[in-house]
Amino acid sequence: MSSVDIRQIGITQLDTDAIVNAANEGLWEGSGVCGAIFQDAGSLEMTKACEKIGGCKTGHAVITPGFNLPAKYVIHAVGPKWTGGNNNEPKLLYSAYKQSLLLAKEHNLRSIGFPLISAGIYGYPAEKAWRKAIQACIDFIQNNKDYDIDIVFAVIDFNNYIEGKRNLGIVSREKDCIDYKKMQRFAEHYKALWQDESTKDCDIVDSFGADCFGLGFEMDGGKAFIDSYGYEALDKPDGLKKVIESIDDPMLLGSGLFSKWRGITHWSYESLLSDENRPWFIASLARLSEIIKREEV
Repeated sequence: MSSVDIRQIGITQLDTDAIVNAANEGLWEGSGVCGAIFQDAGSLEMTKACEKIGGCKTGHAVITPGFNLPAKYVIHAVGPKWTGGNNNEPKLLYSAYKQSLLLAKEHNLRSIGFPLISAGIYGYPAEKAWRKAIQACIDFIQNNKDYDIDIVFAVIDFNNYIEGKRNLGIVSREKDCIDYKKMQRFAEHYKALWQDESTKDCDIVDSFGADCFGLGFEMDGGKAFIDSYGYEALDKPDGLKKVIESIDDPMLLGSGLFSKWRGITHWSYESLLSDENRPWFIASLARLSEIIKREEV
């Protein structure tokens, strides 16, 4: 049975069938994880093997022997440089993990060790990098049930290790209970209703709350949303826009929507459909739709 785990260990110490190098497109010896892998494998041998391949595009992966490493193979995966998140970074990072796992399956490998790709000098924010990494691994396991592989993430920094464990729990739970297509339909449906200024039907307000609950949006998540960004930011048009556009987590945004709905309906249904509050819901639902579309790989 396949598994995903996170261990506080140097990646070159893993005795998995393969380890993954956070490589650059030229497959040159670099610093950090890349440098450590080259040095421990044997810099000369690894350089010659990589030169023979000739390079690797971002989002792709290639394989070489492991030479002096405990691992039999090294899979060189090229992750994206973080430039703000709007240049396909999530899809490219997801692809780097997916292509690595496909190579492992092609070579009938039963265990693989990953670093947190792109989270070093490439600047990918650690929490976002963890969520995309774990999502890619869990998706692969679910889509390849005829193939068992043990996936290990090797990290040295304790805080990074804890962050990984936290996100492994979050993503695993989401994969068990979230229907992203249903969430997409929810976002598009209610965005259209809020954009229609003639919408005044309180039944719609009730159904919105019920659908939020059905999708797993929780008040606790909404509290985290408020704690992270603060009420003051949400009360300013520019602040609201920046807050919404900064969110990449569908559950966090959805729970923020749910909390806002609960807070406003505490006073009156009419205020939820007012000109003052419509922009919040339209912008949030549009962003929710955008996030899910971007996550599709």
